[in-house]
Amino acid sequence: MIHSVQFYDHDDALIQRLRGIIASAVVVGNTILVVATEDHREQLTAALDNSGIDCSGLELDGRLRLHDSRELLEQFMVEGLPSRGRFLSTVGNLVKEAKQNSWNAERGLTVFGEMVSVLWQDGNHVAALKLEELWNELLDDGTFHLHCAYPRHIFGGHRDAVLIRAICEGHSHIIGEAA
Repeated sequence: MIHSVQFYDHDDALIQRLRGIIASAVVVGNTILVVATEDHREQLTAALDNSGIDCSGLELDGRLRLHDSRELLEQFMVEGLPSRGRFLSTVGNLVKEAKQNSWNAERGLTVFGEMVSVLWQDGNHVAALKLEELWNELLDDGTFHLHCAYPRHIFGGHRDAVLIRAICEGHSHIIGEAA
């Protein structure tokens, strides 16, 4: 299981890392599922197109699936917390469907999600940590690579070492320093 987290200062650092992850996923035949803000989806597709990756073609083949983080959150959040059943149904189905379009024998899938970052930015730290747990549960049921990211500035004033440690402990790989 790979569940990485990146702490970044500038969007460029995030987009360049994601461009590399997605380029590698394309080469090995994985499907790519991106759940991000509109700005990050636009920046990412521009960076991919500029590096010679045909996003439109990948989308037509079903190998690149782009979703809005807030819109997807609305489908499984209940009273400010992620509903386990709704998450597993909604996101679990997206994962299952995306894997079917993979071009490799293992039905590989690479996922980038920033719903946890959106929740954290909204001040809903409990929901963000719960969502990290649900992603890990979903990872236990199927093999795919999951990448998430948090901009460092959202920890300003909230540099609680216990919360940051909880984020890090929920991941197999940590890129950048949280504080």
